[in-house]
Amino acid sequence: MFFTTTGFMLLMGLILLWIPWLGETPFYSKGEPREAIVAMSMLETGEWILPSTCGGEIPFKPPFFAWLIAIFAWLFNGSVVNEFVSRLPSSLAAVGMIMMGYKWAKSAKDTNFALTMALVTATSFEVFRAAEACRVDMVLTAAMVGAIYIIYEIRERKGRDNVGWYAAAAALLTIATLTKGPIGSLLPCLAGGIYLLLRGDNFWKSFFKMFSLVLVSFVLPALWYYAAWKRGGDMFLDLAWEENIGRLTGSMSYESHVRPFWYNFVTIIAGMLPWTLLGVLALFRYRTYRHWPFRHAGLLSISAALTIIIFYCIPSSKRSVYLLPAYPFMAYGITVLIESLRHTSVTRFYGKIMAFIGIAAPVAVALVELVPNNFFPGFHLHGWLSWLMLCLPVAVSIMWLRGRSTSEVAMPVIWALLVCYSSAVMPAIFHNPLKTQQTAEIFQALQATKRPIYIVGTPNKSGLAYWPNFYLGDRMRFVKSYEATDSLPAGCTLWIPNAADTAKISNDWAKGKFGFNPDTRRPAWIATKMK
Repeated sequence: MFFTTTGFMLLMGLILLWIPWLGETPFYSKGEPREAIVAMSMLETGEWILPSTCGGEIPFKPPFFAWLIAIFAWLFNGSVVNEFVSRLPSSLAAVGMIMMGYKWAKSAKDTNFALTMALVTATSFEVFRAAEACRVDMVLTAAMVGAIYIIYEIRERKGRDNVGWYAAAAALLTIATLTKGPIGSLLPCLAGGIYLLLRGDNFWKSFFKMFSLVLVSFVLPALWYYAAWKRGGDMFLDLAWEENIGRLTGSMSYESHVRPFWYNFVTIIAGMLPWTLLGVLALFRYRTYRHWPFRHAGLLSISAALTIIIFYCIPSSKRSVYLLPAYPFMAYGITVLIESLRHTSVTRFYGKIMAFIGIAAPVAVALVELVPNNFFPGFHLHGWLSWLMLCLPVAVSIMWLRGRSTSEVAMPVIWALLVCYSSAVMPAIFHNPLKTQQTAEIFQALQATKRPIYIVGTPNKSGLAYWPNFYLGDRMRFVKSYEATDSLPAGCTLWIPNAADTAKISNDWAKGKFGFNPDTRRPAWIATKMK
């Protein structure tokens, strides 16, 4: 697969899409630094089973993703966790998943189809953004999707020796379970089992095969859960139950991403951009593809995508990234659509739209940078490379419009636009996550102190604390309330994001509790505790 010219070019295109730019943008969300801090704690304390962060918080998920970050930091960056090594597991997982999909589609159909499917998967917005984020979702997705591909291969190789294939599937399912819990194994086996039944296989034989895979994939995670329980006790068991069972059944102690039933379908429409537009345009040519041949690979794609989407409609907790395992299989359907509409006005018109965007979007970005305005404060392109990358989609679009590309859907243009976004636009937008002058002053004050830092609140309610905690080297600790600060040692630094009782704070200052007068008009302030 990798030694053919097409496979090698695809691999290089995927690497250039993500990996060189992973460290260009600082963390800009709550989730990224929260995951990275776990790996940081592993390297600093040597605790690889159940590390604690923020002075006592245990991780919400199993440790495989954090293990990868810590290993990459040790191998490539002197055991220092930064943005690049923290995002590298996601990008490598995306590249691996897409290359597995390329091999699978190539064996099911042909090289051109496989290449198109791989590029549709990579350029679907939800996959694209998850591949450059320090989150567990892409590693989980790659393991789940890879296992489903293998289940398909085992079925197609019926009657032959499949021990190696079963071992590979069990390994991927083990990784998925160690990344986010039992759902990582159960859902792929459910999707695979449904496919086997649709192929006419015996129910009990299919059930035994999938159940056996689940059991084998639970062995190593069970050892980790036991070891983590020995360290974390009932607090760990409560958290594991809430994250795995409570989230599915809607019985969590707090609301987490609670959204209506239709949310999943809206996110799919947005997540499949820019290919959603092609689907809309294809409605005008339905006669062209209404007699599609229903091949086995197509059956797997339909059954797997529907299984994943329907399953995640059940819990009240819904996020767009939960549906990521469905995207490679939806990309198969988009590729069938492209093949059916090749050499029609639909694909040519779609290509022209993409080429227009490939020219107009970089021009708009350049105007935002060059023309003074108040609509995008803080936007700033960094260096000559950003300007060069801004020219990339323009040049590719012009070449495509002049007929130098055989891709009717302007695939090179879409790839160039996303490379431009990763390398130039994204760093320009998110280069300063500290959006206000006040938050910048707070962070500067925290950086200046060498004392222990205590923030009033809990990790869940003080999500804003994860970002500064990562860049402060995990020096922040949580206290549940302002009153609890009375028991803290003198000399520590206090950060109170929400001062509920300003009168008491002012009174404590007057009594000499703080080293300087906190401005109680602010929603957040920092002071040194004197006594």
